[in-house]
Amino acid sequence: NVRRLAFVGLVERWNASVCLFHKIFGGRPTDREFLIRHSSRLNARHPVSPRKTALPRYDADKLLDGFVDVDDVAVYNAAVAAYNALLARVAPACASTLAVDPV
Repeated sequence: NVRRLAFVGLVERWNASVCLFHKIFGGRPTDREFLIRHSSRLNARHPVSPRKTALPRYDADKLLDGFVDVDDVAVYNAAVAAYNALLARVAPACASTLAVDPV
């Protein structure tokens, strides 16, 4: 059950998730934590990637040919709900102070 997790973060809300993580577990975030260091996400906001060119993005709809994993969707929706509730309860300022996410 996702609601029983101590922390839920979302990649698409990376900055706010980093902020929320530190509000829950303590410590101060570092600048490096606000970078998504994944080789396929290379751009000006991700200078630590060793790649010189970005990998092509794939078309999930084309690859899945209309398939929808209903269990995956249910887990993701529960994670979003848990994240939003946790953010509102523990660190509402995180949602507004870090509006730009590096995704």
